[in-house]
This record gives sequence, structure tokens and C-alpha cells, in this order.
Amino acid sequence: MKSIYSLVLGGSVVWLFVACDQQTSQRSGDFVSQPDPTAGPVEQGSQIRSKPGYKVMISEFLAVNDSITQDGQGQFSDWIELYNYGEEAVNLAGFSLTDDALNSSKWRFPERLLPAGDFLVVFASGEGGETLGELHCSFRLASDGEFLGLATPDGVFIHQYEPTYPKQRTDLSYGIGSEWEPGQMPIDFEGYLVTSTPGRRNDAFVLGHVEPVEFSHSRGAYGDRFDLELSTKTSGSEIYYTTDGSHPDINSGRLYEGPIPVNDDTVVRARAIKSQFRSSRIKTATFLLPDSGIANNGQQWDMDLELSIVSLSLPPIEFREAYVNSELNGRESEQLASIEWIDLAGGKKWAENGGIRVRREPGNSTEDTKHSFRLYFRDQYGPPRLKKSLFGAGSASAYNRLALRAVKTAGDSIWNRICHDLMGAVRQPYLRGRFCHVSINAQFWGLYELTERPGLGFAAAYFDGKPSDFDLIGKTSENNSDGAWYRVIEGQSDAWQRMLAEVKGRGFGMLEVDNFISFMLLASFREGGASFDIGDWVAIRNREGTQGFRWMLGNRRPVAGAGDREQ
Repeated sequence: MKSIYSLVLGGSVVWLFVACDQQTSQRSGDFVSQPDPTAGPVEQGSQIRSKPGYKVMISEFLAVNDSITQDGQGQFSDWIELYNYGEEAVNLAGFSLTDDALNSSKWRFPERLLPAGDFLVVFASGEGGETLGELHCSFRLASDGEFLGLATPDGVFIHQYEPTYPKQRTDLSYGIGSEWEPGQMPIDFEGYLVTSTPGRRNDAFVLGHVEPVEFSHSRGAYGDRFDLELSTKTSGSEIYYTTDGSHPDINSGRLYEGPIPVNDDTVVRARAIKSQFRSSRIKTATFLLPDSGIANNGQQWDMDLELSIVSLSLPPIEFREAYVNSELNGRESEQLASIEWIDLAGGKKWAENGGIRVRREPGNSTEDTKHSFRLYFRDQYGPPRLKKSLFGAGSASAYNRLALRAVKTAGDSIWNRICHDLMGAVRQPYLRGRFCHVSINAQFWGLYELTERPGLGFAAAYFDGKPSDFDLIGKTSENNSDGAWYRVIEGQSDAWQRMLAEVKGRGFGMLEVDNFISFMLLASFREGGASFDIGDWVAIRNREGTQGFRWMLGNRRPVAGAGDREQ
């Protein structure tokens, strides 16, 4: 488990990251001064014991960090944030952080100056020391609560949470709210924070969080109409919901006052809200009634195919904007959406938030009503990776990007899939995929192919190495300004250019020849036989390894002619 402690009142920032073990002691509370065995009961909460020249406190911490902030090594370590609320800089050398009230010097700071009004973040990874310019303390924070304190070089606690901080929640930070000012008791402004702000001014504090909305029926296909009931375990809260894909809140949602009739294909998005509490996360569920007799977007579900269903839900106005601007690229063209998976054959069902981008395939007109989609999993939307196995044995177990390719002509799409699977059959790298139905805001959108997309995450999943070690080169849609017939997808082009020079001199040290032969045999099946389409191939190499470039068919696979497909 990981934890964050920080106080934010403008100025610079110092961070402390602490990685916490879910099985460590279950103490809950805030920092207090060194315990006095002769003293009476201590009030639980954040306590400051001022000492001349030492106006530093733990302002915020996150004990269960799944997706909020990564350290320099790409890990979601817990973290602790310090804030200098004084008027003078403080040299932290010899100061210490600890999760043991009887051991004030458990982890000592190295030489580090904390300017007035600045923050410092320390990762609680348990590693201890300094890595890539970041401080890592030697202990981890407990999700169920424990003591946490900041002590001076002579062992006197100047800020501590005692006897323990409260039980912590995933990606929900705890600390001192933005309303606090020096001279006031921190405990009066202590609580869960509306948003985590490591290294920045804290957000307002809340008294707690609202438990998730529970649905009486799980997402999926149903044979009969039913009434959907919503509930939450947090008393005094209100539930708001929508049925058009919009984000539910007090202004855009409907107040839940009784069961919701589900008479045809319906998407329900709901959240629970309570004053001075952090609202629950939005829960989304799509319900399909293929036997309702009601046409969906002019079509009917073909459940006999037993294809899995990918359901996308997002506000209609945002979806229309993305669809109209389908030629745009970049993150600014992405829209936050709920992405659901409904496996009619195997029964697997799940939902995650992600970004979607509408992708108009080259050659398709803007009037075309069926475009492809790209799916992105980033920490700004939710989990930074989709931790699901989607393509059977031997496939990756996590993804940060996927593609939903629109099936326009079934024969071509099936042939494309055959070409990819043949690459896999001869033990060469290939993009895995499967056919599925797509629903958008409970509207049937047709047959699609869900596929992997080449990228650094893909390379690290199937080849030895870290994501940053790889070069990915692909076919460009047209010649670059310098006449190049390729483009750098990720990484660098130095090794690629050396490989081209070697091949011209009949050297093949940087080219995996067996792989290239398999690739060319399958690429020859494409229609026309003369040149690659856009994105028709990708070459991958680990810069730190000894192997050469390995080639594979890209997202725009070769398409055979009708005669070849008959054969």
C-alpha cells in the first residue's frame, strides 16, 4: 500500500512518497508529539509541536496509490508531502520520518533545503535513499492506518498523526484542507481531500467518502424486461442517474426515487452524493434486451453469433463532437468514456474508464457513418493500464491502448485476421484481435474487430526489455519532406538507418532474416501486390539487446482480392 501526506498553502513543493504494505499494522490517525507515558489519553488527529525555526508539517499523504502519481521509475509508490509554512528556508538534513512512535529516527533526510512556502514529496517505497533525484523513505504506509510523524534532528516530533491515521481508500488522499492557516489547529481541517494534489496547494477537505452505488442487476443481456434498483451504504446520500450516457450529478442527472424500468436496450450511469463528502465514482452498466422487439439504431442484435460486446458510454454532445472531428489526432481529440466488456459466451463482464478517439480510416469520407475507434487507458481517466487478458493464452495481461476497427466488408476483415493469425502460427510477432459487437450509449453500432496496437507497451509485453528500450518504425502514408518512406512511431531512428545501410551492403546483422521472410510471404497476399497501405507494417527492435529488427503487419493489414479469398 502507498500513502501521501502533504500540506498546501501556495509556494514551492516538497514531496515524500511512502510505499505501504497492506498487511502492516492497522493504526489509524495523524501525527502527534513524542508520547508521554505519564500523560492522559491523546486526542486522535494531526498535531503540531512548534519549535523555533522549524515550521514544517506533513500536509497530505496517499496510502493506496493505484493511479494518482508515478515515481521516476514508473511505479505508483505511496507518498508523503511536507510543507514549509514558515517565512525561512529549512535545511532538512537530519530530520526524520517514521511510522513508529517509539522510533523517531527511522528514516533520516539527506541534505535538502526546503524554501519557505515550498513543498517536498517523499515516496514511501520502502527503498530508502535517493533515486533519479527523488527521495524514497525506508518504510511503507499501512492502508488500515498507522502512526506517522516528522521529527527534528534531535528526535522531537514537530508534526504527527496520532495514535494512527484513519483507514485509507484507493487513490483518495488524506491531509490538511486548504482552509487551514498557520496558528490554527490542523485537526480542525483534517480529512480526506476532494482531489489529490501532491506538490501543490491542497484541495478542500471532506468528512469522508460516499460508498459506491450498487445495482440490483449486473450488466449484460436479458430475455425479459425488469426494474432496476439502485442503492448505497452511505446514509443521508442521494443517488443521481442518467440513461443517455451523460455524467450524472445534481444538474445533469435525475434524482433516484424508485426502481428504473428497463424495457429495451438501456445504459444507466449513477453516482451517490452527500454534502461535505466526496461523491462516489460513477458506476455504469449497459443492459441489452435483444428480444424486446424494439429496433436498436435500425438494427437487431444477432445473439446467435455469441460475440462479446464492447459498450462505450459518454455524453452525447461529446460523442458527436468526436465523430464530426474524426480526422483529428492527439490527446485533445480524446473523450472520457466508460468502456464495458460483456462476454456472452464466457460470462466475463467488467467496466473501466478510458479515453476514446474516433478514427476515420483513410479513404473513408466524412459522411461515412461507421468509423473506427482507438481506446486509451491513462491515469487522467482512471487506471493507467487495462489489466485484462483479452486475446487468449500467450497474450498480454495489460494494455494502455487498443483499437476497435470498423468492419465494412466481412470478407476483407476475416482475411485480415487470418493474415495476422498466420504470423502468430509461425511464431512471429503479430497483432492479436477478435471480432465483437459495439454499442454506444446502448445503441447498436455494428460489427467491429478489437485489436492490439503497436507501441512501447506492446513491445515490452512481447519482447524482453523496458518500454523505453524500444524503437518502433512504421510505414508512412506518404513520403516525408525528406523523402523517407517510413516514420518513427516510438523511440529513435539511428539503429534503423544503420540497418538500412547494412542491408544495402548485403549485411543482415540488424535484420532478423527468418522473421522478415515470414512477413514478406504474408504481405504478398495483399490486394494489388505492389505497395503497402498506410500503417501496413511495423518493425521493432530493442536498442539494449542483440537481436535485429523484427517485422509484423500493422493495423492496416494486407487485403487479398476476391479470387484469393475464394482460394
